[in-house]
Amino acid sequence: MKKIFVLFLVLLISIMSACSFDESSRQDSVKNVHETAAVESSEKTVITKTDTKTAQTSAAIPKAESLNLGETDEWSFNSRSKFIYFTNYGRYYPVETSELKNKDYEDACGDMARHDAVYNLCLDDGSEKTVLDSTRNCMTYYCDGNSVYIYKYDNYDTHDSDGIYKLYKGDLTKLADYPDNGYISAVCFTNEHIYYSIFDEKKSAVYKMDYDGGNIEHIFDNPTKIWDMTVYNEKIWFERSFDMYQIHGLACYDMKTTVVSELKENHIGYINNNYMYYSEGEALYRINLSNFACENIIKLDDLLISFDFYKDYILYSSGSCLYKMNDDENTLIFSTEDFFENKGYQIREIQCQDNHIYILIGSGAFYQCIMEIDIDGNVIEVIHED
Repeated sequence: MKKIFVLFLVLLISIMSACSFDESSRQDSVKNVHETAAVESSEKTVITKTDTKTAQTSAAIPKAESLNLGETDEWSFNSRSKFIYFTNYGRYYPVETSELKNKDYEDACGDMARHDAVYNLCLDDGSEKTVLDSTRNCMTYYCDGNSVYIYKYDNYDTHDSDGIYKLYKGDLTKLADYPDNGYISAVCFTNEHIYYSIFDEKKSAVYKMDYDGGNIEHIFDNPTKIWDMTVYNEKIWFERSFDMYQIHGLACYDMKTTVVSELKENHIGYINNNYMYYSEGEALYRINLSNFACENIIKLDDLLISFDFYKDYILYSSGSCLYKMNDDENTLIFSTEDFFENKGYQIREIQCQDNHIYILIGSGAFYQCIMEIDIDGNVIEVIHED
């Protein structure tokens, strides 16, 4: 009887051991299946990684303790649309033209009282006359001192003339055609390449090409509309839209690692000393491009319209007034009310370039004045007035 009991225990232990081995083998088998599937997936599909950052709300954004300004990044400045461009044979700026006669305009718009405000980029070669170029309906971008690079969207029916162009002394050379599917939604520049994004209502595809229009290369896709972008520190920084009513959200694509970092807020702006500065409503903010920390620089009671950097100052406009600001002062230096009877004129744009300060004064869509001033607000030259 005792021998039978011992044999029973040995048999029971063997069965339990076998069950344990089977369970362990099954777990190893399942683990190996998952690992194999993961390897096969990574081999079959190359996926851009996305790193989502926690965005700060405007209420949580702290005030910057000091500006610590440096040099404005050349290419974040060059990729922004401007109102005056300088070449070695003259300067370009937009001039209002009326290309439709009253009857034509009535037929087109059904509104005889409405003024026809059409702006063409013109060349001022110093001869007291402006030479108009065929640049109606265009976005102007970078000037290399010789040519101006524009995105032209003239023909809404066939788009035959649409695309990216180089403008030299009134001659337009097409570098990139309007895409067969979608349209060009953003353009930016670096020393070596022109970057542009094509949106087809489903996704954005970003490409780069040489300045002669050759060597076009696809960089990456993004499932949103890219409205604006710039290249800085081997990263493509871009502002994206989730739908037509929500145009915000800063992100960057690392061209070395292919990782996309996304923020739920923030915008494209000017880069100065590794900070992206941008305005939103009544405030000016900056975001650290290394750790994504956001700081408030200026908070006004009225809309902050425009800003730029001049040496160790930030210049910004609100309504008719222009201010200069650094860590020690925040001073009014210019007001349109000192020069114009119309109190509705606003300082719409500021452009600081090569130690010069240019301002664009406007009223609605039907008047503009371009001036050069100094840092104390003294007028150096009235360049153009409609």
